[in-house]
Amino acid sequence: MKNTKLFSLKQVNVRSINTHANHCNAFIRKLINRILLLAFTLVGIGTFSQMGINTPTPETTLDIRGTNHLGAVTAKDGILVPRVNDLTVNGTVNGQLVYLIADAGSFSKGFYYWNGSIWSSMGGDKTDDA
Repeated sequence: MKNTKLFSLKQVNVRSINTHANHCNAFIRKLINRILLLAFTLVGIGTFSQMGINTPTPETTLDIRGTNHLGAVTAKDGILVPRVNDLTVNGTVNGQLVYLIADAGSFSKGFYYWNGSIWSSMGGDKTDDA
C-alpha cells in the first residue's frame, strides 16, 4: 500500500502558527480595549468633579451663572427650589430645602430646611410671591 499524506508538514505548521497568532491578536485587542476603557473612565471621573450651568469653567462644585453674569438681574435669573403646601412629612436628608407656598398649621409661608429632626425656618421677611 502506498502511504499518502493528506497534509504536508509545512501546511500543518503554517495553519497552527496562524491559529496561534489569531488567538494572540484577539487577546491583545481585548486587553487594549479594557485598558482604554479604564483610562477613559478614570479621566471622566476627574473631569466631572465640577458642574457648571451657563459657564464652561465652574468655580465650585455647582456653579450656576445668570444670563447676564455679574450684570443686572433678569426676570429669569435665580434657582427655583421645590414648592410645597404643607410640612407634615419629615425630610429625608439634613439640609433639604423647600419653599412653603402658604401658611400651614404652625408654619408660616417661606423657606424651610430639614435639620434632621424638624423643619426649621430660614427666617427673613414674608413675601406675597408663590
